[in-house]
Amino acid sequence: MAGFRFTQVLFSLGLCIYFGGLLILGAVVAPEIFHTISAAGVHASVINPKLNQSKELAGLIFGNILQIFSVFQLVCLFLMLFCSLFQMAFHLSALNIWVWLRLSGVLILAMLLGSQMLRLDPAVRREHKLYLQYIDSNPANAALHKAQFQRYHAAAERNGMIQMAVLLALVFIQGWGINYPTRHEFIRTLAQNAKLIEPPVKSS
Repeated sequence: MAGFRFTQVLFSLGLCIYFGGLLILGAVVAPEIFHTISAAGVHASVINPKLNQSKELAGLIFGNILQIFSVFQLVCLFLMLFCSLFQMAFHLSALNIWVWLRLSGVLILAMLLGSQMLRLDPAVRREHKLYLQYIDSNPANAALHKAQFQRYHAAAERNGMIQMAVLLALVFIQGWGINYPTRHEFIRTLAQNAKLIEPPVKSS
């Protein structure tokens, strides 16, 4: 049972950090960064004066935080996937629908995170960089890249919301459906029902 319980703790740890991190970043950190910098009227000499410098600076700070947090997301996802496969191999019954629901949720999360890290995040940074590059020399081209940046940014936000929905589902699955019987107990129950072994004698 120790292996099952230990992997339960590891899975829950990864799930808590992933879910809680996204929730706090989106609901608390981002609004507070943008509000505080905007209210303070902070400006940066390295940012083009044609732009909303406070918003650009806040976006730069929050973008760097998200980039760092994506490493934590990757580690948490690895923990969750490892624990799911370990429990399926050594503890949980493969006939349990909750086991497959959890694995499906983790795999969907892996696809979403892969899309975020390999496609959306690089595209957001690339289009924003090109927008800044052309804002003085070629306004039409800059407007095109700004529109592309906004499109990828909106897609990244949708991706984050879908990740939150999947994580919330995993919280429910982990708390409600993933527990005993373990594989050992499941096989023992089957054997008892088939009268292959005697049930344990209850002490009076």
